[in-house]
Amino acid sequence: MSKRRAVSAIAELLTLLTNNVVRYAYYTDESSCDVKTEAYSNDVTECYKPYHMNRPIHEEKYKCKACGKCYRTARSLTVHRRSHTGEKPFECTVCSKRFKTSSNRAQHSAVHSGEKPHKCDVCNKAFHFRTCLHRHKRLHAGPRQGSYSCDECKKSFSSKCALWQHENIHRGRYKCTECGKCYPTTKDLTQHRQRHTGEKPFECTVCSKRFIRARVLADHRRIHSGEKPYSCGECGMQFSSRSQLCCHVNIHAGKYKCTECGKCCPTAQVLAEHMGRHAGEKRFLCAVCSKQFTASWLLVEHSRIHTGEKPYKCHVCDKAFNRRDSLHTHLRVHTGEKPYTCHVCGKFFRAHNLLRKHQRVHTGEKLYKCSVCDKSFVDSSTLRKHKRGVHKDN
Repeated sequence: MSKRRAVSAIAELLTLLTNNVVRYAYYTDESSCDVKTEAYSNDVTECYKPYHMNRPIHEEKYKCKACGKCYRTARSLTVHRRSHTGEKPFECTVCSKRFKTSSNRAQHSAVHSGEKPHKCDVCNKAFHFRTCLHRHKRLHAGPRQGSYSCDECKKSFSSKCALWQHENIHRGRYKCTECGKCYPTTKDLTQHRQRHTGEKPFECTVCSKRFIRARVLADHRRIHSGEKPYSCGECGMQFSSRSQLCCHVNIHAGKYKCTECGKCCPTAQVLAEHMGRHAGEKRFLCAVCSKQFTASWLLVEHSRIHTGEKPYKCHVCDKAFNRRDSLHTHLRVHTGEKPYTCHVCGKFFRAHNLLRKHQRVHTGEKLYKCSVCDKSFVDSSTLRKHKRGVHKDN
């Protein structure tokens, strides 16, 4: 081999090695970036940091004016801005549902075509979306067995990057100066600080409610739209947010199981409240009327009677409700859906309470009794009409 070719080969090899070192630079406590607090190993500081600092993400050329987040390209910034404005320029030609990106619309189209291209190789169950298949596969995999373990708390992770981020919590690298709580990334710390400042940059265009995170706003918007994109791979039940789905999966896994009756709950808090019912506990007291409740969410719903708050708004007619299930029932007025069927006469109803009321026609049950003449009625509205017509002077 000639001397020139040898030098050329060595130079090519050095370039390859340098690129790989740059690509796999790992986080340490030294040599941190002054802009983004990103850190690199001492071996690559001199060659990588100038490149990192010159990236478009630090030039603030593509910076969101609403939340200050920076992006590498104008297109990424444009898509991000839609999380603030609520703009959805891509419309489904079948159902007129709108999306922020064309890729989201393309994924949605599979719902109408019935196509389920993503198939589980264990049980052959098929799904519309790849994300649903990945979530389903975790049911077969069981508890996560990560190959990277934290020396401090022995918690396991599926990737080295996830472990490095977790270790930042133990190091106290991203620590809140207000409360001392530590976070794995600068993004998590920034979002946490907004809780102290009260800053909520993401606003719902329907009800004007504000949120700290764009993801939480996206979940909230589905309350208005009725959209439920997250599907349980076990039973097919659908949810409006990923967190709701994760809680639901805990029920199938039996993670939070009542020792008294065997009922499985979605979270530890719900299990504790459920156990309180067995003990007859009513720990949640209304500060206005002193009424007591067995669960915190029941107290929250009850408190809206006093405040008049109605956070659940219909996107069709703007009617507002103080309970989410009331909104879901109301939406069926617009869709015409009637999922509840009478097993005696086959009549359909849009709400379960309307079905129960109808069934009393068949059973002859009359729960509502007039206090004046002792006459009984099937429902409360008929009793009120009776009192107004017959006993209007009493």
